[in-house]
Amino acid sequence: MRKIALAMSIALAVTASVRAAEKQTDLRLFKAEVRPLLDRYCASCHNGEKAKAKYRVDNIGGNIAAGDDTIRWEKALEMISIGDMPPEEADRHPTKAERQKLKTWIATELKKIGRGKLDDTLKHPEQGNRVNHDDLFSGKHKGPAFSPPRLWRLSPQAYSELLSFDGSDATLEVLAGHGFKNYASLTADEAAVNVMLQTTDIVAAFMVGESVTMKRKSVHGGHRSRIERRPNHKLKAFVENESPSDEQFNQAIRDGFEAMYDREPSSSEHARYLKLLRETSDAVGHRIGMKTTLRAMMMSSEFMYRMELGLGEKQPDGRRMLSPMELAYAIGFAILDSGPDKTLLEAAKEGRLKTRADVEREVRRLLAVEEDPSNRLYQMSHRWWEFKPKKGRLLRFFREYFGYHRAADVFKDETRKHEHWPRFLVRDADQLVLYAIEQDKNVLEFLLTTDRYFVASYGEPERYFSWLEKTKASNNKNDRYRKQIEEEAKKGITRPPRASTKHIGAYGLPFRAWNYEPEQPFKQPVPRAGILTHPAWLVAHSGNFDNDIVRRGKWIREHLLADVVPELPIGVDAQLSTDPTKTLREKFAMKVYNDECWRCHKKMNPLGNAFEMYNDFGHYRTELHYDYQGNIVGSPRELNRLHDMASRNEHNRKDPRYKTTSKPIATDGKLDGTGNPKLDGDVENAIDMMHRLAKSDRVRQSFIRHMFRYWMGRNETLNDSPTLMAADKAYVDSSGSLTETLVILLTSDSFLYRK
Repeated sequence: MRKIALAMSIALAVTASVRAAEKQTDLRLFKAEVRPLLDRYCASCHNGEKAKAKYRVDNIGGNIAAGDDTIRWEKALEMISIGDMPPEEADRHPTKAERQKLKTWIATELKKIGRGKLDDTLKHPEQGNRVNHDDLFSGKHKGPAFSPPRLWRLSPQAYSELLSFDGSDATLEVLAGHGFKNYASLTADEAAVNVMLQTTDIVAAFMVGESVTMKRKSVHGGHRSRIERRPNHKLKAFVENESPSDEQFNQAIRDGFEAMYDREPSSSEHARYLKLLRETSDAVGHRIGMKTTLRAMMMSSEFMYRMELGLGEKQPDGRRMLSPMELAYAIGFAILDSGPDKTLLEAAKEGRLKTRADVEREVRRLLAVEEDPSNRLYQMSHRWWEFKPKKGRLLRFFREYFGYHRAADVFKDETRKHEHWPRFLVRDADQLVLYAIEQDKNVLEFLLTTDRYFVASYGEPERYFSWLEKTKASNNKNDRYRKQIEEEAKKGITRPPRASTKHIGAYGLPFRAWNYEPEQPFKQPVPRAGILTHPAWLVAHSGNFDNDIVRRGKWIREHLLADVVPELPIGVDAQLSTDPTKTLREKFAMKVYNDECWRCHKKMNPLGNAFEMYNDFGHYRTELHYDYQGNIVGSPRELNRLHDMASRNEHNRKDPRYKTTSKPIATDGKLDGTGNPKLDGDVENAIDMMHRLAKSDRVRQSFIRHMFRYWMGRNETLNDSPTLMAADKAYVDSSGSLTETLVILLTSDSFLYRK
């Protein structure tokens, strides 16, 4: 026993010493290789009291594990990783191998003490561009590609569809992270679980036949209450039965499982949930007992997560293909929110979902589903919130990629006197995206450059006349307005009711005299080019009171040019001047163009400046107008009021309160990073920029990378290079077909295999 004890103590001591050694900084490598690289490429600018950006490397400590200069090392890792240091204008630049050596050593040492960019953080969607773009499309990396085994959290929309419950998706929206919301790296933490518990309570009440009150956003961004009533459900009969039989108890469990899991419960599952149902029913009644049991079913891992472990046959390289049933669910959730349809499940059960060809057959079948033709006329009816396209997953990709759906979340002060209905603008943009999906030709190029948009209406012109007939018999107070519409109708002006068209001013359409265009999309009256000049996108990427050239430029840099913008450093004063007489460009010139902030802002501001031809409501403008106090008059409505007042009489013409001055808007910008010197350079305005970007191979490939992330639910790696290159080739060869690109992605090794 003494010998055994001695051996164990020696083993423990050795283990402890090994672990201690693992946590010590490799100073030998630091002195031999890291320090010389820092001296060669960094120290000439970052040394002494006058170091650039007040950042020094000449005296940086190398013992990271002991806590030496961890903040400075984290900053160095960030700048080296994204390629910002050394800057382009530097005399010398490290080779790719030298840069990789620095990154590896710093990251390894920081990881020993739990600092730096940890692996879990790098899995988030906003970190995807950290994989070098040129390497991904170089053809040097041959794979084999695969995804890790995972339990993938159900999306809010899938959760809603599985329950046939209209409203749970809004309640679960808090589960979404930055960027793409349906991502395997986004987990259900304590806050998310608490929200899900609240949702299960609502859904359980809904399923037993109770009335449920939900809050929904109205078309103009406010809130209104809505009552949802569940039709007669199998479980309603159970909860209303004062003394259900044993068979009815058993049937209630089977019905609950059918609703939740689309399968029969196992004997152990049946026994467990039956015990819970009986105990709670005896204690608090059948209704609450059934609701409690349903909530327990909804909080199980099987219901909350998709299982993608790779249960198929093992390959010689260690990869496993998804099993037929795993493939059915993976394909279903990739294209439909409701998961696999009956045909997919039958194919899996009958052994017809085992090969890549089988997968392609089912993917093409689901993508070939056509939308209801009656939706083409909008879809923009007064019940627009009920509009659910069959290809909702495809539409949501473009929503989350472009981000225009957040327009309704940007607060706009009503005192600025704009007619602003952001949710109609979002639906307009949705229709443009659905049109591009339907045409399925040069999808990205069309969405970046088209000058034809959909504009909301109540539908066909005949519906306007029907509305007029109804209003004749009504006894409302707006007789003057009704008569005005009747007179306009006689002249062929068929604009819809007043409340539904206040948003058309954002397009430059005359509210009082717009003749609805029955053929849509139609050419816009003012210069525009694609989604990035659509009012919905412009509002979504603006501030509460002004444009946001940083946010707009950052979006282009990261989503179209596959670049990385560093995070805002801690302690930086990011406040601009509040001078109301200054334009946004002028405010930034006062703040960032002459200091170290420009190192990052040069990646964003020149791109965002080109969008100054539109204001933060999406209105096109050529001039800035100032009132008598020198403040910018941002609202066309307010400008028209001032002009109207000044023209009324001689007294008003001399009144300084109604006088305005103007100066031209500066809309020039600069484009770089397209990968094509012919496209880079000064741009005249946003229109010019969009047409150049649409011609860039790098922009197209960046779009493909974002498609990969959305449908794979993870960031790309160098092993995925063959998948990305094949998808890019499919897009080019098919003249920009989204369908053909998706077929390649969903039949790739990255989608089919786990390891």
